[in-house]
Amino acid sequence: MLEPSVLLLELMQRILYASLPVLAQGRNWVLLYMFRV
Repeated sequence: MLEPSVLLLELMQRILYASLPVLAQGRNWVLLYMFRV
């Protein structure tokens, strides 16, 4: 039986890895927008 904190950490890690591509794409879009302005 795992501790709740360990379980929560693993869940957060999975969510982070799943959203990394989206965050990277969003950051690149913001950089492009800033350079255009």
